[in-house]
Amino acid sequence: MANVRCIETKGYNLTVDKEYEIQRDDREYFFVENDNGKVARYVKSLFREVRATPVRTQRSMIESISWNAQDRRVSFTDIQGNVRTVQSALSFSNSSISCGIHQCSGIDTLIGAIARAVNQLDGDDDYMDLRKAILTRILTEEIKNKTNVSMITMSTTTANEDMIAVIDTVADMTSAVRRNPNSSNLIKMWVFYTAANPN
Repeated sequence: MANVRCIETKGYNLTVDKEYEIQRDDREYFFVENDNGKVARYVKSLFREVRATPVRTQRSMIESISWNAQDRRVSFTDIQGNVRTVQSALSFSNSSISCGIHQCSGIDTLIGAIARAVNQLDGDDDYMDLRKAILTRILTEEIKNKTNVSMITMSTTTANEDMIAVIDTVADMTSAVRRNPNSSNLIKMWVFYTAANPN
């Protein structure tokens, strides 16, 4: 049942500003458990209805994700109802392979920006599903929807397994993990087909 807040006691065993759960609702009366623990009938004018605050969850944050193409950023509404943004850090350049293939850089910076935005949220949750959804949306908008190039390549280290799994899902081709002989990091490469040539 709903809750009501006492706004006037008229000498009854009630407390002003205290919330009471409605046990029963009659036309002119609420039955609530008073401060003595007894369920009693009180005229409705002694109370004001309390509106329940909608509960925001990680799922509702994910569902709120939107893309602003002009500013190249994702927005989402956090648990407190604040709008948060993550700016895309991806940049694209011509490759020496072909004029129809671009190279994408900035993925590590983007993953860091997503982590910073999500780390500001309250709670003990790591919000990994939210992180993945933000990255998926940015990759889809920034890469898959391009029409001025046929393919895009990207490479980075494999340090962040959860985010690498997202890239694997969005990419059309993935390489095996290899050790970089210049730094001994484990690296991986992806190829994305764009909207210009989807198949």
